[in-house]
Amino acid sequence: RERESERAPLSTLELARLWMLPFVRCLSKQYCEALKRAPVRVKALTSGAAFGTTDALAQVRESAAPSDADDHQQQQQQHHDATRMLVAASYGALYQAPLNHIAWNVLERRFPGTSWAAVMSRVAVDQLTLMPVNMVFFLSWRPVSTALLSALDEARSLDDVRRIFMDGLAAAEANVRAAWAPACTCALSIWPWVHPLNFRYVPLERRRLVTNVCSVFIFSFATWVRDEKDDPD
Repeated sequence: RERESERAPLSTLELARLWMLPFVRCLSKQYCEALKRAPVRVKALTSGAAFGTTDALAQVRESAAPSDADDHQQQQQQHHDATRMLVAASYGALYQAPLNHIAWNVLERRFPGTSWAAVMSRVAVDQLTLMPVNMVFFLSWRPVSTALLSALDEARSLDDVRRIFMDGLAAAEANVRAAWAPACTCALSIWPWVHPLNFRYVPLERRRLVTNVCSVFIFSFATWVRDEKDDPD
């Protein structure tokens, strides 16, 4: 009893670990069980949450950037642009997650195993085929989705729908032409370093989650770097 009384009190970190570990284990168990029941649905939800979070953080950065007083109200509106965040989330939920679920399962069957030859083959195919296509859809998603929402809200005839939708396609084409090459270059500087570890050490069904978590941190950091570069001070 004297020895027990002489023990030093637990630190804050130790207390946090003591309380958090059971919660994390329970959450991980529930996530894995949900993946077994509905893998595409769970991946869609997590991907939607990741892309929505990334866009929300980008909006916070944009609204916090230095600006003139006349632009203050506009930036506050940007900070609370829920539609833009939901559009970003829909890209992850409706396109990215289902496509990766199918494609990565195909790659796993085509190049099975955890040898570095199999892993790097999967990475090469993913980056040389899926990634460029994903960038086209990613850069087109917001202008086309915004056009569709505008058509639902503003169109009074089929001609209005056609005009708004064609404007959205034109904006998407311009966005792809301007940003596709830089976006692919940025992706090739990141994912060929992340995917080999992900494809080798992480089970297939959990790889999308790892990619989502990495995306939040990577693209949030990229947004911060871009804003710092654009800041004249």
